[in-house]
Amino acid sequence: MADLVRSIPSMVDGLKSGQRKILFCSFKRNFVSQAKVAQFSGYVSEHSAYHHGQFGIRSQGVKDHASGRYIFTCLSPITRYIFPKDDDILLGYLKEDGQQIELTLLVS
Repeated sequence: MADLVRSIPSMVDGLKSGQRKILFCSFKRNFVSQAKVAQFSGYVSEHSAYHHGQFGIRSQGVKDHASGRYIFTCLSPITRYIFPKDDDILLGYLKEDGQQIELTLLVS
């Protein structure tokens, strides 16, 4: 069941829980300047209780990947147009061990 929860996108926002954790951490960090993927994945793992392996396809044995120290990423400026900051008050937070780990839509 837990695998299905991680694998099937939500009908509400179209995101899987791992993708939602990445957005949560991007907003939390105000991630507008570039950072190494290896560093950001560590940040996501630490701040969102991501327990399910590595990011990307290296864990699947693919040999044509670039090393994490050479890949950079940042939050696209359009992201806050798609997910406006004013809408954050409509969101709730999933918690694990008292730590906020992921954004979720409040359903009444």
